[in-house]
Amino acid sequence: MALATPGASRLRAREAELPAPGSSRAEPPATTEVWARRLVRAQETLAAYRTSTRYPPGSRPLAEHPDQALPHHVGPLSLPLARGGGKLSTAKVTLKQDRLFLVGDERAALALGCSDGDGPATCAIISAAAIVPPDGRAAPSRAAVPITFNPADDGSLATSFQPSAQGFGGYRGPIRVEVALDVAGERGGASFDLVYSPAAPAIFTGRVDEALRSGSLDLDVEMMIDEPGRYVITARVDDESGHSFAYLSENQELAAGRQAVRLRVFGKLIRDEGALSPFHLRDLEGFHLLEDAYPDRDSMPAREGVVFTTKSYALRDFSDDAWESDEKSRHLKELSKDVDEAAAHAGGG
Repeated sequence: MALATPGASRLRAREAELPAPGSSRAEPPATTEVWARRLVRAQETLAAYRTSTRYPPGSRPLAEHPDQALPHHVGPLSLPLARGGGKLSTAKVTLKQDRLFLVGDERAALALGCSDGDGPATCAIISAAAIVPPDGRAAPSRAAVPITFNPADDGSLATSFQPSAQGFGGYRGPIRVEVALDVAGERGGASFDLVYSPAAPAIFTGRVDEALRSGSLDLDVEMMIDEPGRYVITARVDDESGHSFAYLSENQELAAGRQAVRLRVFGKLIRDEGALSPFHLRDLEGFHLLEDAYPDRDSMPAREGVVFTTKSYALRDFSDDAWESDEKSRHLKELSKDVDEAAAHAGGG
């Protein structure tokens, strides 16, 4: 699969300016005014790329990932009540769940609320059950497990679902909780989707070592790995005031056994955010990425809350230099060529 890169985009833009094959006439040469507009676009593209790559991919402002501020994020989903025969409905169901992926003995908190065209409406649950969805790759003989929803303080109907204790022990794959409802006299359905791993492929031991290297702060997070392979690890960092300023991630191949994964709090990110130490590493999450498999991952148990608190540092301990890499240099070179070319033509060169 071809990857979209600034260089490739520039090439496609140039190809689009060429006359079509077999065309009887070529397009007239671009005017100085056209080149001036191209120069502005090229300068804006170069500046935007410089800005977006001032930090490395694995150490980004948390503001870029607002949906990842907390672990296990699943946003609420509001849908029309699903009715048989394609019947239209003014009733809506809002679904909330505190996680999509579960591992081991973890539980998922599920809740639903209803509304019609006039506002909130009473939900009456006719039936609810956890099943293996039809497209799941599991034994078709696995029986549906009845689920009980109870009224919650906020007026919704809620339940706590634990696959390991509610009929899915030893199963790996997708689980669907299907609910049949009556909303303001209309009957229909809604469903929650989950993905379950019966055993953790690895765990976080809780040990974290810190080191100041090359103007950035490295946090080496220890793991005990049972299943070797590619792992994706994520975490958040707050400063001493509680401001959440960094979203850290690492993606690498790991062997079996006890070892550490390095998460880097980039120096320029700390400087630009004005983040004051000590820093608090919180909400560690991870999963074993599986190729050509469904589901495509086995989750690790998250370590929620503050996992580690660093030493105190002065802002001057951290570098204000932007991140550099060979790939970034190549892209900057190509984008700079666009600027130089447009500038030459816009200036009459």
